[in-house]
Amino acid sequence: MAESLGLGWRNASESHGDFTGIGNYERVPESCSVDPEKDPVEPDETIAVNISGIKDSEGRTSADFQWILVDAKKGEIVNGDEWNGYKGFQVGGGAVNVEYKALKGCKKEEETVFVYNSCWQKPEHPGLPENKIGDTTFSIEPKVIEAFIEFDHEVGFIKYAPDGVKIRVTENIKGMVPITIHLKDKPPSIKGKGTVASKDYGSRGGCTISGSNKVTVAIAGVVKETKNKEIQLLINYGGKAPPHELRTVCGDKTFSVLNPNMAIGNDGEFIGDFTFLLEDGFRIHIPYGTGRGWNYILNVPCQRGSK
Repeated sequence: MAESLGLGWRNASESHGDFTGIGNYERVPESCSVDPEKDPVEPDETIAVNISGIKDSEGRTSADFQWILVDAKKGEIVNGDEWNGYKGFQVGGGAVNVEYKALKGCKKEEETVFVYNSCWQKPEHPGLPENKIGDTTFSIEPKVIEAFIEFDHEVGFIKYAPDGVKIRVTENIKGMVPITIHLKDKPPSIKGKGTVASKDYGSRGGCTISGSNKVTVAIAGVVKETKNKEIQLLINYGGKAPPHELRTVCGDKTFSVLNPNMAIGNDGEFIGDFTFLLEDGFRIHIPYGTGRGWNYILNVPCQRGSK
């Protein structure tokens, strides 16, 4: 946050006599109104912040050649002249339009935009802020969060080669299913759809088994924040995998059999309650095991921070 530096350039009249004439000419900014275009604002959104009624200590419109400095606690002031870490704007007719951009993020936050007066008169001789003459505080609130449920499972089953060889087959199930978390719903809702793929492989006694398959996964559920700073995903998914070919090779002989379906489950199967630790809002990348050798990861790749 920018601070008043108290340069004392307008206190000269207190120690050097009456500068009323200079004050009438300069009409230094001492107050203003600061109004955001909207409240709340979404992360990464750009809005207008209107600064109006820029007045001197006598309530007169400040001289048009005066400059004000604008700063934001967390986000970015997009327009204006760069100088000393602030954005400078000439007073003109007493109103200034500032463009503000919020940071990316996943969590509700509070933002403040500050306005200062300055002794700066020329771009080639930038000054520093002296006194804060106005500010405004508003909320940053995401409406939706784009995330993924990552499937990363490894399961095993037994198959027999045509000559009777018993082969343990490992099936790797992987995929990133995009989901949208709608925070304005009560409780926040989750919807998503994507493809999960499987690869099968096993070998024994000179025989190998291999195959692949995929299934469309539909996810719907809610987010429930617990007292222990956790969120709970209550998820169903559907999309039964079609039968797929398992190719068996034993020496110079090749056989093909149909595997009824992947181990991923049946259409409409209820998976259960998934609990993830809540870290820094919704920025989470924590695996969750179901107890069946499966691994789920809630991955929310958004960023959050402040200056």
